[in-house]
Amino acid sequence: MLPNPAELWPDAVQIRDAVMAPRVWPGWWVRVDRGAVAQPGDLVLVRIAGDVTVRELDEWGGRRWVHPHCAPVGMLVGPGVEILGVVRSVVDAP
Repeated sequence: MLPNPAELWPDAVQIRDAVMAPRVWPGWWVRVDRGAVAQPGDLVLVRIAGDVTVRELDEWGGRRWVHPHCAPVGMLVGPGVEILGVVRSVVDAP
């Protein structure tokens, strides 16, 4: 039996929603660098109104936005939307 990715990598987070499909599917794991500075185009781990999920980071007009893969419009990074780290790798569910 394969070990749980969270046991191998303390920075691993399991994805629970499908908003980043087909790039990241529910049940897959992502490894997150919590010390990295996120750049536009990065997949980032974010906390939105208390929920933790993955979104893509973009920047328009000097403002930073996170959005799901399926929609180009998202939420402004600021109160209620916090970047927790940059996704460095994606691991398919076993």
